[in-house]
Amino acid sequence: MEMEKKNVAIIILAIALIASGVGNIILVLEPQFEPEYGLRTVKFGNMYIAEDIDPQYSWDSASFDAGMMVWEQLFKNNLTAPSLGVEMNAFPLLATDMGTYDVTGTELTVNLKSGVKFHDGTDFNADAVVWSFMRLLYLMNTTWNGGPHPWGTLPGTVFYNIPTIVDSLYYVQGVPIIENVEAITPTQVKFTLSEPYGVFRALLTFPASSIVSPFSTPKLDYINPAEVDVVGAGNPLSSYGPCIGTGPMVIEKLETYEVRFSAFEFYHRPRIAFDVLVHVKIEDGDARNMAVLSGAVDIVTDPFFSYFPTMIAEPKVTLLDTGTVNAITQYMGINNKWYNITWRNVFSYAFNYTGVIDGIMEGYGVRMKSPVPPGIKYHNETFDCPTYNLATARTYMQSMGYGVGFTTDAEWEAATFLTMNYTYNTGNLVREGVFDIVEKAFDKVGIVVEDAGMTWEDMKDRLYNRRVSSAGYNAMHIWWVGWLPDYNDPENFINPLMSPDSSSNAAQVNDAYLNTLMLQGTQETNEQARKLIYWEIQRYVVEDLRHWLFGYHGMNFDCFDKDLKGWVGNPIAYNDFYGTYWAGELRTGEYGYMENGFIPT
Repeated sequence: MEMEKKNVAIIILAIALIASGVGNIILVLEPQFEPEYGLRTVKFGNMYIAEDIDPQYSWDSASFDAGMMVWEQLFKNNLTAPSLGVEMNAFPLLATDMGTYDVTGTELTVNLKSGVKFHDGTDFNADAVVWSFMRLLYLMNTTWNGGPHPWGTLPGTVFYNIPTIVDSLYYVQGVPIIENVEAITPTQVKFTLSEPYGVFRALLTFPASSIVSPFSTPKLDYINPAEVDVVGAGNPLSSYGPCIGTGPMVIEKLETYEVRFSAFEFYHRPRIAFDVLVHVKIEDGDARNMAVLSGAVDIVTDPFFSYFPTMIAEPKVTLLDTGTVNAITQYMGINNKWYNITWRNVFSYAFNYTGVIDGIMEGYGVRMKSPVPPGIKYHNETFDCPTYNLATARTYMQSMGYGVGFTTDAEWEAATFLTMNYTYNTGNLVREGVFDIVEKAFDKVGIVVEDAGMTWEDMKDRLYNRRVSSAGYNAMHIWWVGWLPDYNDPENFINPLMSPDSSSNAAQVNDAYLNTLMLQGTQETNEQARKLIYWEIQRYVVEDLRHWLFGYHGMNFDCFDKDLKGWVGNPIAYNDFYGTYWAGELRTGEYGYMENGFIPT
């Protein structure tokens, strides 16, 4: 699909970059926007843009960023909080309260806002909530209220050919956690769970828990990204496209290089303070950073550290240091079906962690020491996390009979005891850089690492073991990936990535003791007891299981036009533009951003 030329014109810029005294001319694509008179526009530059736009299938940060402007959930994380923990606890969004559990802990009754409209003009009510969760369980290809789903079985002809890849969050030990949703009144719903589930309120903040329009959303299929602007694509009787929610903006276009939104004039909270939002895809990192400096885009939320001096010196932009470590875990996955614990110990001690943090990240990161990041509930990093120790790595190799009697580096580097691949998406500078580090580090213990770089789309197919054409999990030996929090609970960093029932368990972990702990962690509702369970999970994973190499957490920086106000960077790494505005404009509302000293209302 081509972009409309009236919105974006792509020009070729030759940028001279000087590195190590050698001049290199690199051709990059930089979007240039024609002015749109009378419209207040915010342009967001990102490496990716939404691909899987259906909120009940989306599983990447760019799709989350697009979805949160369109769809809403009953509860929302407080993304304006400066840190995680209790400050980022969820608050009611489409609900009026956080709900009340019955004595069994399996029924949650929630009261809903009244007077809320979907973008297509239909009413948000309890029936819409029920329909949205019926659709989610249909796309999960599972039951409803303990029996067959009333809509039938998911056919193999749906757009993605598979059940939704987010289903792991909604299962516990193979059983869907949501058994039924019932409309008690037009403004009250009751969720019935298959068992007590301490994570459920947090789960209701996740994008797949979005409330979609029953009138305009496809009932028996996913939203096709190519049909975002096709009237009646969800329902032939609808005079709107299929992406209809209650959010602050309406999605208008999803093109190859941009997603375009306009303000929803009948939003149930104060109207968003600008008219148009454009997500712009700029894959090349240098081009993306240059774009915010030149004004081609208004904000980037992943500025390169090498550009910091220029950004600080440029009066037209603001480089915001939020002072926080983000809650994204950056780690190297290890395929547990290929490599046992002895091999995993070799990898754990042979890898040069500081090479990533000090070299690639230029010191703007902290070592990851637990699968649960700082700021997330029950985080604990007091355990024995492996560090680079070549002698220890070689001892583990010799315990398997490799390199016995070797006394010099040259002997180890000349040997080939194992050949493995490293999977990463090309164009990601961090993951490309990690290949160089792991190749050199593992060579010192007689392991040859081969380059398995590929497109992000192909890598996602392998990470989620999806689509018929994908080689899936087994094609990967080691890989570098990030996992951002979907909600503020440690379960989100454990069960989806380590449960044998999860489609996101690319490491193919299936450990009996860990499985027991994971089940206990979700069933327990007492906070102190849950904390002790998740502390033990972290200890066991870090000290005994070692199915990952624990990488780093990045520092949270954003760069934006100096006149763009109200932006609050958040460690959960969602890019929510509700609350931002251009300098000199007044607004009131829940976020309370005001100019000229006015008191927010």
